[in-house]
Amino acid sequence: NTSLKDKINKNISTSNYNNSINKEEFQAATTPLGSTKKYRILLYWRIVMEFELVDTEIEIKNIEMMASIIWPMAYKNILSSDQIKYMLSKYLSYDEITKSMKQGYTYVIFKDNNVRMGFMAYKFEPEYLFLSKLYILPTFQNHGIASKAIEYLTQYKEPIVLTVNKNN
Repeated sequence: NTSLKDKINKNISTSNYNNSINKEEFQAATTPLGSTKKYRILLYWRIVMEFELVDTEIEIKNIEMMASIIWPMAYKNILSSDQIKYMLSKYLSYDEITKSMKQGYTYVIFKDNNVRMGFMAYKFEPEYLFLSKLYILPTFQNHGIASKAIEYLTQYKEPIVLTVNKNN
């Protein structure tokens, strides 16, 4: 009898994705990847989503680069070009990301087979988890990645609080 993980691993390795996996099996497909730094989740039976905790200079630079792609597209109808540049330098520059990590923020990059798809940042407060950032590169939007990121955060069993631009 084939276990769920064997079934999923076979599907991943052969690209023979089985659409009969139900929601419970889908959730059970979340597996640790041998360290506390990465988790793998099967999405749409094609995307393998890995959550990688950011702890290197290169990964921080990758977040800065992703933000420079995402923000102009996401906020072009809400903020001026100058305001977008200011916000990127104020909140998503290498120095600001590093500073926020020292203040207790955790940054996570979402990947699929080593391809970066987006990122999030969160911080544990006394009574809740504050989700500071959740951004997906345009190519990967509308594929359930943000939903899986939120699901990942629910493992902490804390209320999730976030702020949203009123025009977004």
